[in-house]
Amino acid sequence: MQVDVEGSMMGLISVPDAARQLGVSRMRIQQRIADGSLPAQRVGRQWVIDEADLRAVAHSAGPGRPLSPASAWALVAVAAGSGEGLSPSGKSRASARLGAFLEQAPQVADLDAFAARTKRLLGGRAERRLYRASPLDLPGLRDEPRLRLSGLSVPEARIAGDSVVEGYIHARDREALIRDHLLSPAKGARANVIMHVINGDGDVDHLVGSDLVVAADLAEHESPRERARAQELLADLAERHAS
Repeated sequence: MQVDVEGSMMGLISVPDAARQLGVSRMRIQQRIADGSLPAQRVGRQWVIDEADLRAVAHSAGPGRPLSPASAWALVAVAAGSGEGLSPSGKSRASARLGAFLEQAPQVADLDAFAARTKRLLGGRAERRLYRASPLDLPGLRDEPRLRLSGLSVPEARIAGDSVVEGYIHARDREALIRDHLLSPAKGARANVIMHVINGDGDVDHLVGSDLVVAADLAEHESPRERARAQELLADLAERHAS
């Protein structure tokens, strides 16, 4: 059996492909093989991994601990070409994290692994809450000044989201918004309001709806369509970041 080092055959993939799918370095994959935590076999002069074993490792690893809210928003600020208020070291650290993420994330073939990697980096930016509103009240929510639209509710998503409202709100305004629009907690497909609750008083309103935030929002959806669009946004951002 032959397996191209840059390709796959019959469910077996190379170390470079495994690294791309998980969004890690080749060395990390080799370390996992060496310590026995990632099953692999030799074919000729190279190691190959069964795709089922790779998926099991990706899913069991979970999303990991995300960056703090301040670190996540620093990353967003740098991606948006901003960064005012960041120290030189903080800006440099955020830029390095962003560069590493944009280099790998758009290439991760497994959308579950991609979503986990994105959440690990940006999940701390806000707390995601799901609610149900009367469909008749959705237009009013879109015009609500306390809710800053993002995710499915902005044109950059390129996904029709008329039946859903998604946006960011400061924690201090959440209860009043719930009361004023008669929202009730919901799960799964019943939810038609996705609220990202910002904790703290940092000035991040101007960053809501930026490409990195929209990509992070879409990556948190379960649908492959939203996650694939998140990767497209990140690929575009990576191209601009590299230029």
